[in-house]
Amino acid sequence: MAVRRRMRCVLDLGTTTIKAVLVEQLEDGVLKVLGTGLAPCSGMSRGQPINVDETIAAVEEAVQQAEDSAGRPIDSLRVAMTSEQVECQQRRAAIDITRNPRDTASSLVRPEHLRTVIEHARKEEALAIDRRYLHVIPQDFTLDGIPGIRNPVGINGLRLEGRVMLVSCPVTATQNLGRCVERAGLSVEGMGLGILGAAEITLRPDERDLGVALLDIGGGTTDLAVYQAGRLRTVAVCGIGGENITRDITMALRTPHSESEEVKRRWGCCSQKLIRRDERFSVGTMGGGHGEEISRSQLCQIVQMRVEEILDWVESRLQASGYHRLLGAGIVLTGGGARLAGLPELAVERLGLPVRVGLPEKVIGVEESMEPESWTAALGAARMEQSQVPAGKSQPRGMLARLGGSLRQWMRYNKRLSDTAAL
Repeated sequence: MAVRRRMRCVLDLGTTTIKAVLVEQLEDGVLKVLGTGLAPCSGMSRGQPINVDETIAAVEEAVQQAEDSAGRPIDSLRVAMTSEQVECQQRRAAIDITRNPRDTASSLVRPEHLRTVIEHARKEEALAIDRRYLHVIPQDFTLDGIPGIRNPVGINGLRLEGRVMLVSCPVTATQNLGRCVERAGLSVEGMGLGILGAAEITLRPDERDLGVALLDIGGGTTDLAVYQAGRLRTVAVCGIGGENITRDITMALRTPHSESEEVKRRWGCCSQKLIRRDERFSVGTMGGGHGEEISRSQLCQIVQMRVEEILDWVESRLQASGYHRLLGAGIVLTGGGARLAGLPELAVERLGLPVRVGLPEKVIGVEESMEPESWTAALGAARMEQSQVPAGKSQPRGMLARLGGSLRQWMRYNKRLSDTAAL
């Protein structure tokens, strides 16, 4: 009998670009990239749509590219998202396993006991009507007063207590994103925070145990996730990202936005120690004037001010969480902004912690030309188990909506096949 291939598609809804990736899950958690798509998007701001039509067009373009490169259609996917209004809360709940301590069979902890504890913790306090859970993540368990048990299944006990991390966001945040994806003719299997996907594929087990902060610098937001003793401790999102640096360059140098982005990528640096004072380069100005000579040191000052603002926010969040001095593994940088020259050096200087750049691990088919730091959220979300995002699943659509979406997807895919044959 033929073995069914385990495929998974993820859509990373970033502020400046939308990425689609189709992967095959191999043994031992290895992912094989089958197809990718990347489309610029001007319809998003800080991770949320501000122009629905432009967002839908970008989603369609990214998915089309992924379908073309994989050679197969895509009709459903997971969504990696971000939201400035994300909140984390810890809840506890306890249940009695049995009232007869001498009955070995009835006192054995089973998976259903864990599910019951987690569900009780989730319902311990009513969630505001305008919010929804994105992730319900078990932290650890206490069995008969013995704390710190990660998996009590198979152990005998009388009373089981569990601690659960609840990650929530505004209902409208997921509604707006889900509507854009569905209007592109696609079905949403689940929705979760991109930063947790990035953590899944960049952080090593020993780093999570020692304590580590993952910093995902995207186009419109900077996302922070802190792990300690192997567990997620807090998540936070700041509405500043690489796009803010590009705009700063545009305003300061009076250059077109597209050229400012290229200047940032090619010449941008946020540490004066890494550049020569006499380095200069030429840039165009608004109105198509002659190129102007700019000092790289001057550019560095512009970039460094914004990066320091981001790092100041990170420091304040770490101190507020109480884990600033418990990060034995330091900081891991990822996202497109992690490619900025001088960022690791400046982060070490400002935060006083070891810093490394996080790349996708145990992934086949990711090339350097793809800028792998930018794909960690999408690839990590593809690796995460569905049980980690139980509340992110969209509501089932009606029959007509599903039929319309499937028809649009079928027509779109077959049109590309016809165009290819005509060539």
